[in-house]
Amino acid sequence: LRMRNVNLLDATGMKAIEDIWKKMVHHHKGLFLIAEIHSQPFIALEQSGFLKKLGEENVSGSLELALEAAKKWIAKP
Repeated sequence: LRMRNVNLLDATGMKAIEDIWKKMVHHHKGLFLIAEIHSQPFIALEQSGFLKKLGEENVSGSLELALEAAKKWIAKP
């Protein structure tokens, strides 16, 4: 999920992100990464407890780092 244009995240936005994440995990058992996140949305996700569920290793400040993480995940047996 590329969040470069999201400067502010409210409860509705957090619920939408968590809903997408739940669907990905339930239906696809896939990797869910958040890229290019700004500080306020990061803090909002952290305070809501979602960041702990997702795992901080799945959040990146840059698209390039997120793509590298995705490549490593795909390469796993």
